[in-house]
Amino acid sequence: MDLIVISHPESFPNEEQLIARFFQLGLQRFHLRKPAWGQEQIEQLLREIPADYYPNIVLHDQFDLAEKYHLGGIHFTAKTKRRIEQWLDFSGTKSISCHSLEELQVFGNKVDYGFLSPVFPSLSKPGYEGNLDLPKVSSFLRLEKNYSVVALGGVSDQTIRQCVQFGFDAVAVLGAIWQKELDATSILNRFIKLLNTCQQNVPM
Repeated sequence: MDLIVISHPESFPNEEQLIARFFQLGLQRFHLRKPAWGQEQIEQLLREIPADYYPNIVLHDQFDLAEKYHLGGIHFTAKTKRRIEQWLDFSGTKSISCHSLEELQVFGNKVDYGFLSPVFPSLSKPGYEGNLDLPKVSSFLRLEKNYSVVALGGVSDQTIRQCVQFGFDAVAVLGAIWQKELDATSILNRFIKLLNTCQQNVPM
């Protein structure tokens, strides 16, 4: 089971060092999502991350920077889905956020993978539980999907095995890692535990 880490949506202490350490420990894909940040702030953070890791970074919203820094992918959110056609020639991966099976079906072969959320009650957004019919989702993932689907929302060390059983190709985490009251060592230990759990659970 592949693991994707999504950045904290706001500023986070020593974030660039933690991101680099995630990669050193084996992370393959990091989604950089800062919805309230401008282009200069995003660019400053990218400059603080070793360029060797740029092919493993997927950028939300600021797509021009993905081209400038030769990042590995771009991700379309509700705000930017209308721009997919303009970016079909982007050389990296293209991914999308979805909240229903119907949304997953809309984009056909235009994207490489999609987030489906929330699979479980969100850890980073209290009260955000969603209404996915998980048996129906599981059937869709096994029989009808056109591209890889990533479980998002409430993913933790305890729920990764369920994601495998449902038929997801990967999991994405945010709240399971980023807690401002935790020190860097605790955050890295959380990451290592999640990564180990993913590596022990192979999609069927």
